[in-house]
Amino acid sequence: ALAALLNFNDIIGKGDTVNLVYGDVAYNKLSGEHLLNSDSAMVAYTRCMLEYENDFIDGVIPYDYFISRVNTLKNDMAAAKVSKTNDPNPIAIAYPVDETHYINMSKMLLRKRKKDDAISLLKYNTSLFPESAMAAESLNNAFKTTVAPKPTPKKPASKKSKTKQGGNYSKSRAKS
Repeated sequence: ALAALLNFNDIIGKGDTVNLVYGDVAYNKLSGEHLLNSDSAMVAYTRCMLEYENDFIDGVIPYDYFISRVNTLKNDMAAAKVSKTNDPNPIAIAYPVDETHYINMSKMLLRKRKKDDAISLLKYNTSLFPESAMAAESLNNAFKTTVAPKPTPKKPASKKSKTKQGGNYSKSRAKS
C-alpha cells in the first residue's frame, strides 16, 4: 500500500485532479532522475518545457509563472550541460529556437480567446528577437485582432428629408 502511495502520480496518470500543473509534476520527476548524459538531460528538460507550455495554453498557469518556469528550466539546462560535458562556458540554451515557436503558441492562445496572454507572449517574443520583422508583425496583428473595431457613426438624415417627411405628416394629419 505504501508503494502505491509513493507512485500515485504514475498510477493515476495525466487525468488526475491532484496535480493540475503537469509541468510541475514533470519538473519534480526530472529532479529525481539521474540523467546519464547531456542528451538525455536535454530531452527530459524539453519534455518538461512542453508540459509547462501546455499548462499555460490550457490556462492552468498564468503568464508570469510560465515565464519564470521557462527561465528556471533554461538555467537548469545550462547547468546540466556544464556538469555533463565539463564545459565551463556552455553555449546558451536556445529556447525558443526561433521566433515562430512563441508565435504559434500565441495563435493557440488567441483561438482559446486568451488575448492578454497571447499579447504578453508576443511582447516577450519581440524582446527575445528584436530584429525579427515576423515577431513584430505578429504582435501588431494580435493587437489589431484583439482591439474591438470602433463603431462607424450613422450619418444624420439631411434636413430636406426631415422637413419633407414632417410636412407630409402634418398635412396628412390636418386632412383627417
